[in-house]
Amino acid sequence: MQHHRGGYTPSTRRLKAFQLVFSQKYDSLFEARDIERRLKKLKRHDYLQKIIRDGKIQMK
Repeated sequence: MQHHRGGYTPSTRRLKAFQLVFSQKYDSLFEARDIERRLKKLKRHDYLQKIIRDGKIQMK
């Protein structure tokens, strides 16, 4: 988070302040990045809101 807020990450450098609304731990970096990639491809905002509301990701 400090890296993103400090302007060191090009993709978030020009964005305004943001708030972390969800966090989940994974056993491996590979698994975490796979889920992140799949989440970024989602087009349905209602599904993202459900993830935040339920507090967990249910992707297979």
